[in-house]
Amino acid sequence: MNDDTGGVVEPRSGTEQMPWMMREMIEDPANFERVMNPNNGIILDAVVSGDVDGVREVLANGPLMELIDVETRWEDKMTVLHLAAALDHPDIVQALVEGGLSVEAKALEGMTPLLVAAVNDRRAAVERLLDLHANIEAVDIEQGASALNFAAFYGYNELARLLLGRGANPNHMNYLGTPPLQTAVAQGNIDLVRTLLDNGARTSLCSGGLTLVFIASQEGHADIVRLLVEHGADPNARRPAEFDYFGPLHAAVRGGHGAVLDALAAAGADLNLGATHGVTPLIIASAERKPAMAEALIRLGADPDRPDAEGWRPLDYAKRNNDSEMARVLTNTPRGTAVASAAQSVAAAGWFEDPTGRHGHRYWDGAKWTHFVADAGVQSEDPI
Repeated sequence: MNDDTGGVVEPRSGTEQMPWMMREMIEDPANFERVMNPNNGIILDAVVSGDVDGVREVLANGPLMELIDVETRWEDKMTVLHLAAALDHPDIVQALVEGGLSVEAKALEGMTPLLVAAVNDRRAAVERLLDLHANIEAVDIEQGASALNFAAFYGYNELARLLLGRGANPNHMNYLGTPPLQTAVAQGNIDLVRTLLDNGARTSLCSGGLTLVFIASQEGHADIVRLLVEHGADPNARRPAEFDYFGPLHAAVRGGHGAVLDALAAAGADLNLGATHGVTPLIIASAERKPAMAEALIRLGADPDRPDAEGWRPLDYAKRNNDSEMARVLTNTPRGTAVASAAQSVAAAGWFEDPTGRHGHRYWDGAKWTHFVADAGVQSEDPI
């Protein structure tokens, strides 16, 4: 597991710190079925103690298939190879595979030795299993998660780098459609976000009818918002109409994330983007009594008189709420100038109105227009 700071915990030996899926198996010998061959107990003891010579000796003296029957009374179907991987004993892993055990042996829920090693951040075992041609894209049955999905979920950044360096697919989606990048974004793991983006992760992949920029905005991860936009993500991409058609700015305002609001505005987000019923971010700020957000939006250039589809302006919501502070902000805050058009040579990178007129927005990389375009929050590509 990762620690509270998101760092990687080094592998530790001994049953006290043993992976949860193995601890009970080892502490209670009655959990093992040893009836097929008395050597089972010997090889298990050798694996637990890291005795590679003891493992080789047992493998040389008995039928292989009998030696790997270490099912528990809960039918975990873990083999000694899974156990060696979980305990990070790479030499024993190799000895067992060379002795005939399948590197793709599946335990409960389809967990292969590689997946067991990944779940427990056993990097030495992962390296050795990959050297022995373990399938790096193997997935479990329950979630459809690959080793990289597990590394992202548990915040194992070094393991993720190892897997990516060995060719893991950075865009593998589990059965829910969630790729590793979405997991890293949701957890605010900017180091892993950067690593995944640098290794080909796509900013357009996201499950649950959301977008990555929306998730980062909702969670208050301003640095990740900027990083995603730098890699082509659309700061105006909205979640579907069957939700509320909210965009990242709506999420930032609702969460009170001022730094995210600034990041989105700097990236060219539409400050007056209408959601379902024409609800703008400023209307959200007014209706939900967030004067600091309302003031920031107006100073950035949001229109305080922009009504929703019912004709209600931000000030109307403030009056309905008897919110005198909000009314003061909406009335007295000087309206700023919206983020400059990218057509200006000094403009920073970001999304702006498409100068070709073919799409709603086009991405400006700080020096030239790119082929990244977006319409109604849906991103695509169209060369200039």
